[in-house]
Amino acid sequence: MSRTECPPASTLSAWLDDELSRSEAQAVRSHAEECPACREQTASWLQALRSLAPHLSADRVRERGADCPDDETLVTYGEAALGAVEAARIEQHLGDCAGCVGEVQRLVRLRVGLGQATAAPMAAPPVVTAPVRSRVADVRAWFEASVRALSRPWPAVGAIAASAAVVILVVRFVPFGGDEIQFRGVSGLTKVEVIADEVIARARPSENEPVVATLGRGTMATRVEEIGDWTRIELADGRRMWVRAAALSRLPQAVP
Repeated sequence: MSRTECPPASTLSAWLDDELSRSEAQAVRSHAEECPACREQTASWLQALRSLAPHLSADRVRERGADCPDDETLVTYGEAALGAVEAARIEQHLGDCAGCVGEVQRLVRLRVGLGQATAAPMAAPPVVTAPVRSRVADVRAWFEASVRALSRPWPAVGAIAASAAVVILVVRFVPFGGDEIQFRGVSGLTKVEVIADEVIARARPSENEPVVATLGRGTMATRVEEIGDWTRIELADGRRMWVRAAALSRLPQAVP
C-alpha cells in the first residue's frame, strides 16, 4: 500500500476495531506510520471513541442475527445514500428487526460524533418515525387549539387572565437545561459570601452547562437573580456566573 493509496475509512475503522487479518492489519499499520493524514484521522477517531465509549454499549437495543445487514450498509442507509431497491430491502428488514433499528440510530449518532455523517436526512421506516410523528401531531393540535382559543374576543379582564395563564404555563413548565424551573425575583442587590469549601460556577443554571470558575470559601459577590435553586452572582471583577443557592450566605446589609 503506497503513500498515495490511503485505505478507505471502513478499513481504517476495521483496523482500529481489530477486525482485519494479520497481514491486512500490518499493511494498514505500516501505511499509517508513513501517512500523516491517516495517522491524524485514526488518532481523532480514538479520541472521540474514548469520549463516546460510556454511551455505546447502552445504545444497543438487542443482539442482531446472522441475516442482519452489516454495519456499513446500515450506516449508508442511515445517511440516505443507498439505492432505491437496496433501501427498500433494508426498510423491510428494519420493520421486523428492532435490533437493527437501534443499530442504525447508534451508528448514525456515532458518525455524527466523529464528524463523518453527511447532511442527508435519515430515511427511517414507519416503525421508527410513527411514534415521533404522533407526538408531533399531538403537540401541533394542542398549539393550534390554544391559538384559536386565545384569538377569540375576550372581555378585558378575561384577556389579562388568559395572558397571565400563558405566562405562568411557560415559566412553570418550559425546561431550561433539562430541569423544571421556577423563577424568583430578587429585590435589590444583596451581598453574599461563599460558605462551601469549593463551589463550581457555571455559565447558565444547569449542571450540564460549562464550568466558568471554581470559587472558594469566603468569596464575596453580589446576588443578581435567582432561578429555582440557582443564584446568579457578580464578582468584584464584574464576571457573572451561576452557582447553587445553598452554597451562599447572605451578608448583613449596612444600615443607611
